[in-house]
Amino acid sequence: MNFQKIGAKYYHIENKERLNWYEAVSRCRSLNSNLISLQNQKEWEIITANLVHFKAYWVDINDEAAEGDYVSRFTGEKAPFLKWANGEPTIQAGENCVEMEESFGFFYFVPHSMNDVQCSKKNYFICEANEVQM
Repeated sequence: MNFQKIGAKYYHIENKERLNWYEAVSRCRSLNSNLISLQNQKEWEIITANLVHFKAYWVDINDEAAEGDYVSRFTGEKAPFLKWANGEPTIQAGENCVEMEESFGFFYFVPHSMNDVQCSKKNYFICEANEVQM
């Protein structure tokens, strides 16, 4: 899989294969990387500028340990950056993993934002690494 440098890190943005959240975590680890862990607004803007419209992508955040307590899978610490869509997160049973998605309706368009969904959902994903082994 190809990684490209975007900002200070290297990313593989998967736009062909959709996996559930756990499979995406595993795939990234097999590539010596982690599911993307967004740190701030600047990183968010850099990444979303490189995404395909109307596709949903997994991020490394979940609240499986405690409902409403969103943590990074990679660090085990509170998620450093959250950008929820309007009305999110919902406190619905089984919606424990976080995706980035765009949405639209008849008269509006909402750029990529975060949404909590079931971890079994099939999404595209983004792996990140601080460096890439050649």
